[in-house]
Amino acid sequence: MIKNAIEFKELCDIDSDTTFAYQQASEEIWLEILKTYPEITMAVASNKTIPDSIIELLSTSSDIEIRWTIATKRKLNRMTFDRLSVDNDALVRHSIACNPKVPRDILFQLTQDPDEKVAYSANRKLEKLQHANKETKQPHIEKTYMNTKKINMITNAIEFKEICEGGSNTNFAHQQAPEEIWLEILNRYPELDTAVASNKTIPDSIIELLSISDDVNVRWRIALKRRLSRSAFDRLAIDKDASVRQRIACNPKVPIDILRQLTQDDDEMVADSAKKKLAKLPSSEA
Repeated sequence: MIKNAIEFKELCDIDSDTTFAYQQASEEIWLEILKTYPEITMAVASNKTIPDSIIELLSTSSDIEIRWTIATKRKLNRMTFDRLSVDNDALVRHSIACNPKVPRDILFQLTQDPDEKVAYSANRKLEKLQHANKETKQPHIEKTYMNTKKINMITNAIEFKEICEGGSNTNFAHQQAPEEIWLEILNRYPELDTAVASNKTIPDSIIELLSISDDVNVRWRIALKRRLSRSAFDRLAIDKDASVRQRIACNPKVPIDILRQLTQDDDEMVADSAKKKLAKLPSSEA
């Protein structure tokens, strides 16, 4: 439990330590952090435990990168989903379209979005939902058992699939499995590729594999992972989709040379994000 703002700031300053994303704190401490160290607002937005009140506050940020990060959170309330689904930035709306918990009516709304990428992603997600609904579902009593069972290591593909179908269960993002099981999941249940890409524990080999996925939503999720290899950074920095390149520009571990490269990107939003990130870096790094 974080007790003060400086404690969280010191965690964020340790490059090899990613535990800042899981630290808990009271609402008062989060507000203190945001007030004292506005430069680490992104780290707060990326934290998995921030309360609803802080999520609400950050969803109204003037910084697109903050709103975009908030838009990926599964525990958004209806009001936040409504607000961000009509955000003036297409990348934020795209995040809402890809959010695993986006309400169906908002998803339908986004299929008519004026931005082609947003509309495409919303339509693609609807297609996947319809495909999933056609599959035979397990009896309710068995699913309930799976939702309450604490799993430390996934042992087969169906186990991971049942966890993903658990409604309010978000444990799928932290489940561990050997490389062979992740490959089995991707082979048997390709509709779960975004859930695999969202998992925090997948090995480097799976990250590399997903970084060349045909699905922009998958590459988009991979592009924000802090432990990308140099080859993955290089590949995704020139991805054909601007939203993927924008994620690389916002990646906390993006190499400086790639960041400079992205300031010259043909897409205005990508270039702007890269320039903003460079401007936030200490002068000795930039």
